[in-house]
Amino acid sequence: MRRSRLSHFVMLTILALFLSLTHASLFISAQTVTQVHLQGQVRDTNGVGRQGRLTISTHQELTPDTTIDKKLAVLTTDSDGNYRVTVPVSDHYIVQVNPLGRQRLDGFLFPDSFTDTWRRVARGDSAELTIDLTVHPAGILYLEGYGTGGQYYYLHHYPDPRAFALFSVGTPPVHSSLQALNHQLPVFPVATGSGDVPAILVPAEKGEAYTLWLGWMVPEIGTVMLEMDNGGKGFAPPADTVQRVNVVYEITRTELRKAHQKYTSRLAAGYVFTPAVGEWLDQGDQFFQEAKTLFEAGNRSRVAVSAYRALTPIIKAKEAMALEIAQQDILKFRLVPITIRVVGPDQQPLAGIQVDYRQLHHDFLLSTGAPLDGTWGGTSHKTSYKIGNYVKMIDMVRQAGFENLVAEHCQWGQVQPTADKAHFEYRGNMLLRRLQEDGFRTSCNGIWFTPFHPQVYPSFLNGMSYEQIKTASVNYVTNVVRRYGRGIQAWGVVNEPNFANAYNFTPEQMLELIRATVEAGKAANPESQMQVILGAPGLSWGELQPDKTSSPIGSISSYDYLRQMLDYGIKADAIGLQLYYGVVLMPLDLGTLSDLLDVYGADFDVPFYIEEMEYPSLESYPGLRTPSSYLVWHGGHTDATQAEYATALYTLLFSKPYVIGANWLMGSDLPAYLSESFRIGDGWIEQDGETLRPMAFALHDLFASWTTTGRGKTDAEGRLQFMGYAGNYEITLTGDGDGIYQQSAHFDQAEESEIILQFDERQVKADNRSAAQATLDKAEKALKWADSWGKTAGKVDAQMFFEKANTAFRGEDYQRALELGKLAVESVSIKVDGQPEDWAGIDPIYTAPRPYMAGTDNNRLRRAFSTIDDSYFYLMLEFDGTASDPTLNG
Repeated sequence: MRRSRLSHFVMLTILALFLSLTHASLFISAQTVTQVHLQGQVRDTNGVGRQGRLTISTHQELTPDTTIDKKLAVLTTDSDGNYRVTVPVSDHYIVQVNPLGRQRLDGFLFPDSFTDTWRRVARGDSAELTIDLTVHPAGILYLEGYGTGGQYYYLHHYPDPRAFALFSVGTPPVHSSLQALNHQLPVFPVATGSGDVPAILVPAEKGEAYTLWLGWMVPEIGTVMLEMDNGGKGFAPPADTVQRVNVVYEITRTELRKAHQKYTSRLAAGYVFTPAVGEWLDQGDQFFQEAKTLFEAGNRSRVAVSAYRALTPIIKAKEAMALEIAQQDILKFRLVPITIRVVGPDQQPLAGIQVDYRQLHHDFLLSTGAPLDGTWGGTSHKTSYKIGNYVKMIDMVRQAGFENLVAEHCQWGQVQPTADKAHFEYRGNMLLRRLQEDGFRTSCNGIWFTPFHPQVYPSFLNGMSYEQIKTASVNYVTNVVRRYGRGIQAWGVVNEPNFANAYNFTPEQMLELIRATVEAGKAANPESQMQVILGAPGLSWGELQPDKTSSPIGSISSYDYLRQMLDYGIKADAIGLQLYYGVVLMPLDLGTLSDLLDVYGADFDVPFYIEEMEYPSLESYPGLRTPSSYLVWHGGHTDATQAEYATALYTLLFSKPYVIGANWLMGSDLPAYLSESFRIGDGWIEQDGETLRPMAFALHDLFASWTTTGRGKTDAEGRLQFMGYAGNYEITLTGDGDGIYQQSAHFDQAEESEIILQFDERQVKADNRSAAQATLDKAEKALKWADSWGKTAGKVDAQMFFEKANTAFRGEDYQRALELGKLAVESVSIKVDGQPEDWAGIDPIYTAPRPYMAGTDNNRLRRAFSTIDDSYFYLMLEFDGTASDPTLNG
């Protein structure tokens, strides 16, 4: 019995050891697999093998050191479509095929009528993987392009080989294009002896018809995306057939029909247009009839010459209609009747009270990304926006008329660089407080899992599970929103989740993360607005390259992703859209852009915020070529065109009742040494960081035209009525006895807004006297403070204002005394603007022991100044030459 038990134990031990070694060998084998054998066949829908060119790639889980996709192999199948290849190990593979078969049609070797296709397959634990693909039949659109003089266009003459997008006929171009959905080439180059000609592969299985949008250069209009739809019927070439399309003729035919439809329908709706619109449409009709006659006669190149002569006035009419409709809609949707009713202490109406009203802010966010912390500003330390020249920067913002500024200091990677500690940067906090004190509203972006800028999210997320990242995201949003409170009124809680997916989340995971973070932001501060930022509203033709996908989500159109968000139950306060047309996307004419936005307004009952928009001026960069250089609208990349584009965009957007604001993202130009070179020249401030471009002045005038100011007297019922724009107002009441009362008020975008103000003139006059006296006391104290420190800067002005304020006070003009007293205080106070002249008369607390020599010892502290008043401690450090931060003021 003992031997039996021992023998049994030995056998179990040997078996366990065998199993352990077997498991270990399997584990080691699984861990040491470095190559995988892929094989398969490409077939058509009839099961026949088809030769094709394969691209095998894999999406990597991104860290700051990895790229979106890694191309593993490019190969050609055999004539029967079979392939076998060895590639590095990965958790999944993307296999794409471009059919190589050719057939001669109309004298050219076109693709053999099969669309491109691709598959994504998970590897599992296997080192052998079979991936078969099926290609589908297609007809072909052969595009015949011609220049303005009738010269033939090859593919390299077209503005951009990606700017071709098919959509089902009758469908607005707000979805992903058919090519993007099928992962096929936007246009297929067909080689000829003189150059490639463009062919569009159109699926032919279902018999559906399609409309084609493409980028095209129109004289006087620029390079814009335009539509051709075969007279409204769409294109549906059968398999193994080629349909020739005269590009400029078909574009002109489509755009003329659409322009007439818009003109007729808007006239019927009560809109009024200037005579120029009708005259341009008449010109379009005349020249198109000429082109049509030539087309029917078969003279294809001369057709194009006449079609161009028609197309320019057609698009001019289209854009003019969009702007004139917008100007009338502004009066219709933005102006509201406002009533101010003044009553006495007994609640009885007061007649004859003078009412001055002045709008301070608009509910519509007139926003820009001001370079508050030097990240974007200027090209040197002297012109970068530091705290020291805050006053100069704010003065430029005011000259441009912006009221809301995007803060750059609250991105996750900056706020929380490590998992254990959040870093609320002092400079950012100080700037935010200064902006609030100066009457500005602020916005900020939050989470952005972009693989292109990994610095915006902290590196400690790398290696975390989805649940851990979700928890960290919720905690970050909660803490940062709670930390800044109402200091930031609008949060872009999640930025571009429809294509920025650096951690390879599944679609449902990304939606759940959005829901959780939006709800966390609302819980942290219900008064702040929580937004989710998507991308372009439509016609974003390059959103998904044929051999590149950024994640299992891919790149979903803003329209379709918004539908997914709403179906998932995500309730953001607003949805952000981005208008990078003319920067990274082909420009749109104003009519097309307006129509795209109106699809969102009609299909979704949510507010929209245009979170990013830009357009470059390259006048101060002679000879510079950037990726946006060919994306030209109207006069090109000039100061005048930038100003024209900016005012047109803000006009269109302000006219849309479903749009709550618009943000011109760039304040100063992005420095040329940074990676996003296509955005050079996009700012409304010159590259020197100090000079305003014409765009700034044009916007100031435009915004001023939407700003309500006025004066009137109350009627017998104590009422004053006027039409105004929604927003915050300062209201001043003046009685017969010169009693002046000021009150702020908010009027919203309601059918009618009313405010009741109680006016007790005796009490008001007493309050005015007290306020004026307090300000005079403060001014006198400020002058004594200046004397005690020896400060001479501003003292002469301060003394003059102080004496005039006292004279006004003695004459019982208390409002005037109050204003002059404030000027006295401001004149003699320390200004945090980096200008050493403001410290004149104050002795330094430190002076360098050796003589100052210009151009030497650039980082050596030359002098230090400090002073203190009732509220602040001030410090200025003056360095020799140009230090790393030449002016530090606190």
